Amino acid sequence: MDAAALKTGEDFKRLSAQGMSAAEISAQCGISQAEVADILNMNE
Repeated sequence: MDAAALKTGEDFKRLSAQGMSAAEISAQCGISQAEVADILNMNE
């Protein structure tokens, strides 16, 4: 996965909607869980 593409938040929301946890998303994208949470919250 391309972490830069995920920075939009749309992919994060899609992955989250598919049941992927913040920990799994952060592991795949190479960023911290806090960053994942911030991006998800920012886009709601």
